[in-house]
Amino acid sequence: MRRLNWNSGVLATLAVAVCAAGLHSCSTSTHDRGESAEAEEEGEENEADEADEHAEGSGEQAVELAKVPAAVRASIERITRDGKLERVTHENDEGVSVYEAEYTKGGAKCSANLTDSGDVLELECAVAASALPAAASKALMAKSPNASIKSVETVSLQLYELQLTTDGKTHAVMLTANGAAFGRGEEDEEGEEGDEADEEDEKAEHAEASGEKPIELAQVPQAVRSAIERVSKDGKVTRVTYEDDEGVSMYEVEYTQQGAECSAAITEQGEITESEHTVAASALPAAITNALATKFKGSTVAKAERVELHFFEVAVSSGAKTHGVKVFANGEIWNDEEK
Repeated sequence: MRRLNWNSGVLATLAVAVCAAGLHSCSTSTHDRGESAEAEEEGEENEADEADEHAEGSGEQAVELAKVPAAVRASIERITRDGKLERVTHENDEGVSVYEAEYTKGGAKCSANLTDSGDVLELECAVAASALPAAASKALMAKSPNASIKSVETVSLQLYELQLTTDGKTHAVMLTANGAAFGRGEEDEEGEEGDEADEEDEKAEHAEASGEKPIELAQVPQAVRSAIERVSKDGKVTRVTYEDDEGVSMYEVEYTQQGAECSAAITEQGEITESEHTVAASALPAAITNALATKFKGSTVAKAERVELHFFEVAVSSGAKTHGVKVFANGEIWNDEEK
């Protein structure tokens, strides 16, 4: 796992990239809110105005499920199984085509963003504030001691990390399933062998700094073991490690599944914060293949991984303002949208 060790500067850069890729609402949602119902209503009206402005600017329009591409329809039907589909919209914002399905599931309001090919970009579901993990709540309160939590959403963001070789050098790029750039590695390595060696050195340095050590599956907490069994279903666990990095306990499981190398980062309470799954270049979404052909001409894919980040989007009220904070279950704050 590398992303949960990103520094704040890299996380901030990636947060900006989420906005640019059109994957997530990046409004600061900062409203004057008093204790009165009138202030609350004003905030809701402002949010509605922002939604209308976004819809107008992006050309967002409602569409019938029967009229969306077959691949999109299949994904929507799979995601909303055991739920109720409420609305489907389509938008084309600066050339980025995105379908959004709004639905309820288990009493919760949810939404899914999908590409034209039915690939999932992002999933969101509203949850009760009590569902926020203790570590995440503690981090939020440490940052804003007098703040109160207004709303919480679980978010699953799907990305693709590629190691590309160009003119004998390799570098990393992060793309969304619709081919939009999400982030890019800062260093180029000379050749694939050198890149692999450098990656191994980084892993060794991180393991030493964080006290990472291997652990038997039978020795991990039951919540972690249950999470491992869930993600590695029909696969084979090859290694489990434990680390305590600045007081944050994390477990990582490495496993193989249908011939692919996979890994997942799991908190002590069994929450999955990140997962990786190697994919063949031929199995990459069509939009990524097209992006590689146009934006990265002459490059070949040395390695590809599907990366899923799982975090919480929390609306926090502090004083007279409400703003959004993205925080992982282990308490690591991704970004704070207050301005």
